[in-house]
Formats: sequence, structure tokens, C-alpha cells
Amino acid sequence: MQLTQLAHQYLEQHLTEGALAIDATAGNGHDTLKMAQLVGVTGTVISMDIQAEAIDSTKQRLDAANIANSQLDIGDHAEILQGLCAEHAAKASAITFNLGYLPGSDKSIQTTPSSTLKALNASLEMLSLEGVLLVTAYRGHEGGMTEAGKVEQWMHNQKNTGCQIESHEPKATNRIPPILWVLHKAECLEGATQPMHETLTVRPSTKPRHVFTTKGDLLAVPEGWALLLPGDAAVSRRIKQEGPTWIVKEKKGRKEFSRGIWAPADRIEALQFARKIEKEDPSYTQKLEAGRARRAQQEVIYAEDFTQALRDFLNFHPRYQMLAGRLAELISAHATPVGSGTVARTKRIPVEERAQAATIAWLRHQTTAYDNMHIPIVKGARREVRHLLAQKSRGLLESYRNGARVDVGNCPLQKAIREPIVLRRRRSKEIAPVLPSQGTYDF
Repeated sequence: MQLTQLAHQYLEQHLTEGALAIDATAGNGHDTLKMAQLVGVTGTVISMDIQAEAIDSTKQRLDAANIANSQLDIGDHAEILQGLCAEHAAKASAITFNLGYLPGSDKSIQTTPSSTLKALNASLEMLSLEGVLLVTAYRGHEGGMTEAGKVEQWMHNQKNTGCQIESHEPKATNRIPPILWVLHKAECLEGATQPMHETLTVRPSTKPRHVFTTKGDLLAVPEGWALLLPGDAAVSRRIKQEGPTWIVKEKKGRKEFSRGIWAPADRIEALQFARKIEKEDPSYTQKLEAGRARRAQQEVIYAEDFTQALRDFLNFHPRYQMLAGRLAELISAHATPVGSGTVARTKRIPVEERAQAATIAWLRHQTTAYDNMHIPIVKGARREVRHLLAQKSRGLLESYRNGARVDVGNCPLQKAIREPIVLRRRRSKEIAPVLPSQGTYDF
């Protein structure tokens, strides 16, 4: 029996009407079609491939079968699957991978170990407790054996967590045969060996009192431990100093968020009680107020320095000095507040570079259609769009530096400057002069 037929038998055992199925490598659409037929009109199939040619082939196959219950995405399967985790955690009944290259296509475009492992970790989070993960690795091409070896190690790690792993290979031939791994998540109930005496950085799991290690292993939280939620930096700092702890972090896009710290419950309770006594001391309130005042003053000074750095970067013609001042104030008000998460808050680059980056970012959101653009989930696509928009923004700024006359009605910067004035007027219901919408206007 061919591995494709065997894989489809597993799909038949796990997919029923209304289920969710995911094809992480659409290829020519054979697995996608099989999944769609099994889950029926009430089910959903999400299929993806990095090549548009593969998606087109899959769509033709589905159209020929008059099937419309499938979502087809073009892009790197790791990025797409990571983006689907939050919405579809522990919901997929079956997930398939076919590793290698698209048959009859460019052999240089193939799955890679780094992307595949990330995609497998995301798949494990989306797989339901009764679900099955099917990974077929073709090993005869350059790089195929390396990728298969990485997947084999990943499967071994999941076996240590309690998952049931099977592997199937055809009888030996003159060619290196493919291999099919089958992961049953139903057995992944209790974690592997629990390193209670180690401090770990872990990822959250949808399974209660379980976490994933950075390698993708599922661990059960030790008995007697509790989760200290973020919120009190002093308690968090002290609990980590005393160790051991499991620090929970979740990555979304390029950002990483703290989701708390697992630690012995009695230690957390003792530190929280000590912290409560500390806060009740009158001297603590005085110290706190002094610290707040000092930080507030530092923020005022920084905001002023950053606004000046923005003016220096804008360097508008004298005709537009008032506009430059207003623009610098708007960008600074958006970028400098604590917790804004903007480039203005970083200390890794000089303030001059921060001012330049903050200006380009503000213009991207306020003077272009960036926020409403549909950008394909393809590696580098968003970066390319940002680069092109940044070039346009620099060209717009250059016209103001040169002192060129500006058509107020059509200039996106003039519109972005005016809009906050209109919004404030609507909120306060005050009558204020309206800036002209035709001709030119010098601020």
C-alpha cells in the first residue's frame, strides 16, 4: 500500500462531518480534496502552500469536485499556522504535511527544517486531543534526509511527552523511500519528566496546568505550584531570584508577552504577604510618590527632547515651520508615552534614528492605506510594502523641505494634520475655522 493511501485511511478514521482539518502543504491538492470530502459542507479545511502554482492546482481540483468548504492560503506554513493558533487551538481533528518539493515544479523551492519544525509546534497546539498528525517526508532530493532527520528528532521528543508515534516506510527499492510519521495526541495526557528543580522558559498550552518547552515538549505543571500572573514586578522579581520557576512567555509576531510565572504556591503566598506588609508602611507611599514624580519629570524632559529631534529630522522650509512644529507634536504625543510600544521607547538606537523611524511609521499609518491593505502572508511581503511606503513618505517630506507649494485638498499630510482638529471640534462641539480644502495653504 502506498503511503498516500495509508495516510488517507488515517484521515477516514479521524475526520467526520463538521470537523476541522488542516493541510499544511497543499501541493497538488490530493490531501485537501480528501479532507474536504470527509468533513462535508458543515466542516472546514484550511490548506496552504508557499507556491501560488500549488494553490491554483488545489483550487482546480476542488472546483472540479464542486467543493467550496476550503480556505486556501499562500505563504510559509509556519507563519500561517502560528497565526491560526489562537483561533483554532485544540480544534483540528487532522493535520497533514508532505515535505519536499511540488512534483513537476521548481525543485529549488522546497520545505525547510526550520520552517517545518515551527509549523509542527503550531500544529501540535491546534490538534485536538483525539486528533492525528500525519507527516510524510520525501528524502530522495538534496536536503530531504536532513529535514527528515529533524522531524524524526521532533517526533522522538513528542514521544517522551506521552504521545503515541508510529512510522511507516515502503519496502526498500533502488530509490530512497519516503517515510510517514503518525502522531496520536490522545496519549499526550501527562507531560514528560518534570524538571522541578530547573528554571525554564515555557510557552502556554490550552491544556490546563500544562505548558510547552521551547523544544515543543508538553509538560505537566508540578503539584503544589501556582501561576503568578503579571502585575506586581517586585513579587515577580523576587520569586525568580529564589527559583526554580517556569517563566511563561507567548510570542505573537515579533513581540513576546509575559503570561506569568509558575512557582511553588507557598512561596508565592509568602512573598505576596510580605509585599502587602511593605505597602502598608507609610514610608513606602512616600518613596512611591517620589519615584513617580521623578519618572514623570524624566518623561517630560524626554518628550521635549524627542519632539526637538523630530523637528530636526523634518527640517521643513521656513514657509512650513508651523506645520513642522504641529507634526512633531502629533508624532511625539503618539510615540513617547510609556507603554506605547513604539520605536521611540527603545534605547537600542540613538534618539535621532528613533525620530526618523517614528516619523516614517506615523506617516505610514496616517497618510497611506497601509492599515486597510490586504497583504499576502508571504515571508518578506509586509517588509517590502513598508519599504515602498517609506519611500513615498520620504518623497512627501522632501517636498516640504524644498518649500514647494502644496495642494491642500490632495496632500495626505495636510489631511492627516487637519483630522485631529476636526475630531476635537466634534467632541467639544465648538465652532472653529475650517482649513481650506482647495488650493494651497501655508501653515
